[in-house]
Amino acid sequence: MIPLALVTGFLGSGKTTLLRRLVDRYRDRRVAYLVNEFSHVDVDGRRLAETAENVQILPGGSIFCSCLVHEFIGTLDAFPKRMAGPLDGVVIEASGVASPAVISKLLHDTRLDQVYALNAVVSIVDPGSFPVLLQSLPNIATQVAASTLILVNKRDLYDAATVAAAEAQARAINNNAPIVRTCHCEIDADILAPALACPACAGSLAPCRDPNYAQFDLALARPVDLPRFEQAVRDAGPELYRMKGHVPTTSGLAYVDYTAGQFSTEASAAKQAAPELVFIANGHDHKKVDALIEALKQGQFNIGKTK
Repeated sequence: MIPLALVTGFLGSGKTTLLRRLVDRYRDRRVAYLVNEFSHVDVDGRRLAETAENVQILPGGSIFCSCLVHEFIGTLDAFPKRMAGPLDGVVIEASGVASPAVISKLLHDTRLDQVYALNAVVSIVDPGSFPVLLQSLPNIATQVAASTLILVNKRDLYDAATVAAAEAQARAINNNAPIVRTCHCEIDADILAPALACPACAGSLAPCRDPNYAQFDLALARPVDLPRFEQAVRDAGPELYRMKGHVPTTSGLAYVDYTAGQFSTEASAAKQAAPELVFIANGHDHKKVDALIEALKQGQFNIGKTK
């Protein structure tokens, strides 16, 4: 049986950071990685593929919805056949909006449970956004309930009371899984090793379109004034769940990332990155995000252009 681990967590909680750590940890093992992007534009998968072999990307929805499930199952089925030798494990990064409760049934119904052993479901929690998201997005609680390991991540960015409150809420949802407080998803656990039985892995496939989310992609051509762009992103407030991608600047491409009020930027090291942005917003209220995207299209944040 091939060990299988599923990594879940809301947008920007740290899933790709964890996968990059796992790539280093499992460098001497034959491990394949499957990255599921909610957007049609792949950002995280291409970044991971810069440092890892055997990365498969499935963009354009959730692997646990009816749109992508057949492609997801086909990818899992093909992994052992494509590898020129035994496979030591598969790590799946689910989309941040995914509800993973259906995975055990999915493996059973397709008889892939005779090939793969689901050893871990890891849920990553951002203490800053977790309490608010629990009130409006049911998939957040489902991710925690289905976990065998919960990471309360970014503990360095929040005060002790905020971290403790998020941990208490996670414990109220799942009283069995170990909870670990982390910075940048740094853990010692081997998530491909057998763990507790998945406590809440029973569910059904989600519909293709979740009304709780609106998703937008945008290609950019001219250099962007990053400080002005950052302020505009922050002004979008709680309507904007996540923004990530690459923007052109006068000194080359920059990778930008925004979630839960945290905006970060770094010089892009990706060799094949395209100047594209992905926005995921509140599906019921995204007027400010619409205005932000329109301003980008009109070039209002381009270098040398004033409002």
